[in-house]
Amino acid sequence: MKYFVLMLVLCTLSSVLNAQMPPPRPMPPPRGVLYSGEAIKTLPPGFTTIRFNSTPYYFVNGTFYTEVGNEFVITPAPLGLRVDRLPAGAIAVAGTRNKQFEYGGVRYKKFGRRWEVVASE
Repeated sequence: MKYFVLMLVLCTLSSVLNAQMPPPRPMPPPRGVLYSGEAIKTLPPGFTTIRFNSTPYYFVNGTFYTEVGNEFVITPAPLGLRVDRLPAGAIAVAGTRNKQFEYGGVRYKKFGRRWEVVASE
């Protein structure tokens, strides 16, 4: 009986304390991480220019940029665009019929000697 009363008190106390705690704050993004729509003044070193549907895209470290005015804006990867190499750190996607790889929300599949964007967040 003492055990039952003790458990009842602990459960009640736990419920009261949890109800009074503020909700957890969202984590801020890591320093230096950029998101789609953000702009930079100069491209990082090692970029590759890829012309796709008459638009020049700049690709570096798995990120795609387009030029808008005097800035380079991060843009979603266009479906069908092909790159020479997968970004370092791309991982194989389990359960895909044609072996596909994913990096940064962009999915690639082998197309001849190149890699084609087949899905993008």
